[in-house]
Amino acid sequence: MNFKLIILLITILIIYIVCYLIYKIVQKIKYSAFGMIDSMFSNMIRNNMDKENTMEEIFKEQPKSVSGLTNLLEPQIKRDFPLFNKELIYSYIEKNLNMIFNSLENRKINTNSNLSLIQTLLSEQINNMINNNIQVKYKEVVFHKHAIKSYERSNGIATITFSSSLEYYYYNNLNSNKYYETNKKQTKYETKFIYIYDYSIADEKKVIDILHCPNCGAPITRTEPLFCDYCKSGIDEVELKLWKMVEYKEIEC
Repeated sequence: MNFKLIILLITILIIYIVCYLIYKIVQKIKYSAFGMIDSMFSNMIRNNMDKENTMEEIFKEQPKSVSGLTNLLEPQIKRDFPLFNKELIYSYIEKNLNMIFNSLENRKINTNSNLSLIQTLLSEQINNMINNNIQVKYKEVVFHKHAIKSYERSNGIATITFSSSLEYYYYNNLNSNKYYETNKKQTKYETKFIYIYDYSIADEKKVIDILHCPNCGAPITRTEPLFCDYCKSGIDEVELKLWKMVEYKEIEC
């Protein structure tokens, strides 16, 4: 009787040990499988983050494409204005945008005559920055490409719109966690230039809105006779026949 009881107890113990070992093996396999899955997901997340960082770096280095019709429009412009030089206008765009960036940094309008026709637009932008306590910085500005986007000639006034791609290191105090040294930005700007080739047939209101005295910079208030009410100097029509920037805007894309 005691012998049978001993056998039963030993059998129960063996079954318990076997069950315990099976349980441990199953747990080990389960944790190992979960560990592999967790590791796979972690690696996938890490790889995606690396890819996103890589793509962000690529976007920072890849210039924006500019849409334009230069090859089509330039011959037409040159037929109308034989002295037109697109490379000269491109240099005006770069010079003017750099002066605009400088004005925005200092929150003070550059008085250069090349900006005379956009002073109202620039003043509004600067006043908005001052009212909202916004400060910006533009560093290492590099221009990549320019293109002629559109051309119109009617009623004594010619208008050309240009598209330009550029890059710079940018900072504003609304996003102060990014210093301008590391926040490289690829962007595009559109600029519009006008040329009054015959002010006598141009709409007088448009001419008055556009023209400024080349001597003192004051707005012209009349076209007949053509002189400055502010400094009283006469204005030669030739002095007004220059391509002038009248508009600029950043194209967010």
